[in-house]
Amino acid sequence: MSIIKKRRGDSVEKEKLTALLRRLLKSHPSWYQVEAKLARCNAGIYGEQSLDYYISHILHEDLFVFQSLRLPLPDGSYYQIDFLLLSPETIILLEAKNLKGRILIEENQLIRKLPDLTESFSNPIQQVCNQLFQLMRLLHCFSFPIPPTASFVVFTHQSSIILPNPHYPAVAKQVIRPDAIRQRVDNFYRQHLKIIFTKREMLQLSRVLIKLHTPDNPDVMKKYKVDKAELLSGVYCEGCRSFSIVKKRVWICQRCKKIDDTAPIHALIDYYYLIGPEITNRECRKFLQIPSSSIVKKFLSTLGFKVLGKGRNARYRLCIKTLKGRI
Repeated sequence: MSIIKKRRGDSVEKEKLTALLRRLLKSHPSWYQVEAKLARCNAGIYGEQSLDYYISHILHEDLFVFQSLRLPLPDGSYYQIDFLLLSPETIILLEAKNLKGRILIEENQLIRKLPDLTESFSNPIQQVCNQLFQLMRLLHCFSFPIPPTASFVVFTHQSSIILPNPHYPAVAKQVIRPDAIRQRVDNFYRQHLKIIFTKREMLQLSRVLIKLHTPDNPDVMKKYKVDKAELLSGVYCEGCRSFSIVKKRVWICQRCKKIDDTAPIHALIDYYYLIGPEITNRECRKFLQIPSSSIVKKFLSTLGFKVLGKGRNARYRLCIKTLKGRI
């Protein structure tokens, strides 16, 4: 029976990109870059999630599953592991790729052909092998035993066509579809029956991996060269996709008349992700386009944030957990 020791959390990068795209004019030089990156981010998350079902069918009495591990390298950078399967006998890594089109994997690259586009990507087989290499270095550093290992690249998009490459045998050996996960993993387990990790060592290694895991938290404003002054202000209406919600007795859209009391909270979430975790009454009025300081003071006070300073210099410390809990 498998136990998920580390679950896939919310993607901060996805949240930030979504907020940024919503608050950028389409004429901004970085708009299409942000849109493309968000699409890739969503595709990657969907691809990983689609494998959860197949991994749950792996037959093993003692299997620890780690989803979306981001571990440090000695130089201060990080490497990402989509799935780590830890058993007493082995370690197996799975790399999810949610790409459509005709896929040819060569030793130095992956080539994707679409009807109107040909693209080149890094070789995912080498990518997951590098992840495995770094993981074994980590185990050695913490004095854990080194088990037999395997790694697979799983293409999750139903319309992708994986082209054979007789000049690169690793494709046939390591590239699979989701419904082949159980069979490939079970076959590897049957070849390696010697116990390498005790239950105590598995729990110790689990604690190390979870402690070292560092979620990605990119500065998207800096990365896409967006100035704070370029962000669209106001409270966004999901109904008519405009910044037209205002505070009357309720929070109501002036265009489509949709009532949404959570809309200003979404606006604060945008502020948190794009600008920062602290906000003044004045900054809140400007960002939410609310002229009344008393309305903003009451709104921020009801959310229960920690207040730093007094009077006009008071700053509210936004808490993302509190904000999301009010949605």
